[in-house]
Amino acid sequence: MSGRVGLSTWFPDRPPTWGDVSMIGVGLVLLLTNVPLRRPLSWQAVGVGFVAVLLALGPGANTGLAASLGRWFRGIGIDGRMAVILLYCCALALLFAFVPLRLAFLMHAFLGGILANTLYAVAYVVWARVGRGWRVDQADTD
Repeated sequence: MSGRVGLSTWFPDRPPTWGDVSMIGVGLVLLLTNVPLRRPLSWQAVGVGFVAVLLALGPGANTGLAASLGRWFRGIGIDGRMAVILLYCCALALLFAFVPLRLAFLMHAFLGGILANTLYAVAYVVWARVGRGWRVDQADTD
């Protein structure tokens, strides 16, 4: 192993799906509808959200821990997934109730995460089309 990190470390080893492509549109809509127009952005918070999501989508998603968590999450079934998501939401509600957090910082970090997700989806689709010869399979269009 050469120790070099290529784009294959950042992107899935499969062609993009329509879900991947649609994330670009969803991200753009979320960004355009949530950018505060009357107050300045906290670029520090945007940067924190951007870097955190970008690392989670790229190299973080390709670790052994992420693979084992993905297998576990798929293995617990739909009811188990709903329970995990509900527990996550409850934990966030408790966090917001008992820990004083600046809501503006969190909202701006959210925008940074959405920006990272949108740019990641754009880069993945472009990389798959240009770098890997992504083509529409004729059998899928019939």
